[in-house]
Amino acid sequence: MRLPDGRRLRIDRIDCPETGRPGAAAARDLAARFVAAGPASLCPREPPADRYGRLLGDLEVGGERLSAVLVAAGLAWRYRCHDADLLRLQERAVHQRLGVHSVLDHPCCQGPLRLTDTSFHRPDCGLLATGGREYPLAFGAEQPLASGLAPCRHCLAWPPAPPGAPPLGPSLAAWSTAGPHAP
Repeated sequence: MRLPDGRRLRIDRIDCPETGRPGAAAARDLAARFVAAGPASLCPREPPADRYGRLLGDLEVGGERLSAVLVAAGLAWRYRCHDADLLRLQERAVHQRLGVHSVLDHPCCQGPLRLTDTSFHRPDCGLLATGGREYPLAFGAEQPLASGLAPCRHCLAWPPAPPGAPPLGPSLAAWSTAGPHAP
């Protein structure tokens, strides 16, 4: 995302679908509506940069953070963080099949999957070939996602795009300036 001064921002602690994947356009549109409800502030004020020169931070509008809004809508998932609030929002989005989680009941999302401390992988993922270590199995993506694990960026194009599956699940039109936590 570009800031008004031209700097690029990567929302820290979450991951969204890559451009062209199901849910990517909806995540971008929701982020634009969130910022338009502004004024938005950068958190932290002087965030660090990643190896690509992007700032690693979050945006806040009216006491809500963009990361939380995207996770609550099912358009992002926790990524390498231990934020309990984001975990709770992700668990609810998974169980309610919101956004990209609407496809979790499709056969393409069924296991087996190998679990690490932070992510889940296809059993043949090259990142798992380390020293003969055994990784626990899951037989679907719901449990790993609901427990806060992220899909592997190496072996899983996430979210999957199963034929005939709804593109995003429930409508996002309900999100307004009331925020994503409103019933």
